Amino acid sequence: MGIPLTYFLWRHGQVYGPYSGQELNSFLAQGRAQLSDMARTQGMSQWAPLFTIWPGASAPTLGVASAQAPEAAVGAYPAGSNTAALATQQQAIIDVQPSPRSNPVSWPFLEKNWFSSLWMLLLWWFPLPVPVPVGILLGVGWMIDAARRRSTGMGLLPESRYIGRMLLDGFFVALFLVPYILLPLLLINLVTSFGLWTVFYDAVLWLTHYLRNEPNFEFWAKVYGQFLLSVWGPVIQALCVAIVTPLFIAAMVRFTSTRKARSFLNVPANLYVLLRNLWGFVKFGLMSAIVVFALMLISGLLLPTGVGDIFIIPVVAAGIWSISYLLGNRSAQVSRSRS
Repeated sequence: MGIPLTYFLWRHGQVYGPYSGQELNSFLAQGRAQLSDMARTQGMSQWAPLFTIWPGASAPTLGVASAQAPEAAVGAYPAGSNTAALATQQQAIIDVQPSPRSNPVSWPFLEKNWFSSLWMLLLWWFPLPVPVPVGILLGVGWMIDAARRRSTGMGLLPESRYIGRMLLDGFFVALFLVPYILLPLLLINLVTSFGLWTVFYDAVLWLTHYLRNEPNFEFWAKVYGQFLLSVWGPVIQALCVAIVTPLFIAAMVRFTSTRKARSFLNVPANLYVLLRNLWGFVKFGLMSAIVVFALMLISGLLLPTGVGDIFIIPVVAAGIWSISYLLGNRSAQVSRSRS
């Protein structure tokens, strides 16, 4: 039995896949892929319209192409062939009406019914009479689902009918944030705080010895040691965050691709993904930091105006979908590096 064909799609200037024939057939049935999309199989070196390589497909009526093809795709066909003419015609349509280029801020608005999805992000602040920040969990789950959709290229925005799954995804991210980041920071803080208590205890002993005229120079060594610990404590915490945060992001990328919570538990696999795509994760971290800084700056400017409490809601929502964009791109690149 031969190896089943797998397919790649070219959309919005990016490569998505690989997909099995069954997955691609499902995408076509749902309208999430078009026969006019540029595609190739795993054994092809050049791009072609999907209808030229999809079994049983006939050439569709050419309208505006849904994805921008690479330049090599047009010259990849024999001169004078029907395929070459179709590809040239499709490229001409693309040249006249190119596909929109997305960016972290505007990408949700490429979909017509964008508000039917973005309204969920506006609930991140919503207070509920339960000790669980449901709005924040929904926002994080929306981010994971949006990143998953971007990484596959099949559809742009999460759908409200999957709100339960998004809440579950947000719960898993919040759950594993504890052992990855919060617990190490708590332990470092406890070590520093415990050192203060031991110094207090040693001070009482030193005073006892002093009153008995029994000098104890060990106490001053401990004071100096605690001073160094209190000075280096913030530095150690910063180093801890710098180490564990990229590892947690790598785990989120794997979770985005697999939709399995145990992706967070496989630390060696997450570390491998991080090291193999280190520069990409560095860029993701820098871009995410810029997004967070911009949010803080805008928030700082809006809050004193008196209307900041209202406008801060969509501003944070924009931050969530911006990071979704970056996370989806990172997940797509990691998936391609594994294929």
